[in-house]
Amino acid sequence: MAGIFVTLLGIAASRWFRARFPHPHSLDADAEVAKTLAASHWQRKGIALIDVAKSFAFVAVALAGVAGRLTKSAFGDVTHGGMGLQTIAVLCTNKFVLLTLVALAMATVFSRPLKEVNGPEEFGSYLLSLFLFTLGLPADLVTVLTQAPFFFVFCGIIAAVNLAFTLSVGKLLRLNLEELLLAVNANLGGAPSAAAMAIGAGWSRLVLPGILVGIWGYVIGTPIGVLVVELLRR
Repeated sequence: MAGIFVTLLGIAASRWFRARFPHPHSLDADAEVAKTLAASHWQRKGIALIDVAKSFAFVAVALAGVAGRLTKSAFGDVTHGGMGLQTIAVLCTNKFVLLTLVALAMATVFSRPLKEVNGPEEFGSYLLSLFLFTLGLPADLVTVLTQAPFFFVFCGIIAAVNLAFTLSVGKLLRLNLEELLLAVNANLGGAPSAAAMAIGAGWSRLVLPGILVGIWGYVIGTPIGVLVVELLRR
């Protein structure tokens, strides 16, 4: 991931790619502005006890409450139903699909009151780090060391195909180079890394779009991934 992110930033600064793609955001970017943007984004923010309570209350209601209730769907027992009905039931009751959809829906509906809460980025970054830590905790170090070359090749193929496809389609559609690279970043690393790349490069107008692209990638990609796995399993 670190390697592809460095590659993306190198492509953004490459004269060869800039000669073949429009790059208005890089033209507007300024080194001092980028430093100021990064400093203001990552500086310590004031968080009160009420902010902590509101943030975790929202998470508890949206995720543990609503999404947890929806997993107990009205589909009932569909083990004797057709394959199509069973697949739909699995998709509509999958906790990861529901968590993503419910969180996004509630954040959209209650966007105004949530703007008054301080510290959502800090809490989100902390929980994301906690998620990544717990995800990697069961890993077998010996297996990682012995099979690392295979995984590097596997991930490298994914990243290379992703980048080549995005740039090829973007060239045909005459899209901006920065937006294409940010889309690749969001695809591979998610919303946090896309925002960090936009901030670090000084693309101030692409910070929020980068986050939204990553979030919508979760919303669209998660059910598609679950559906593909379910179809292959059956």
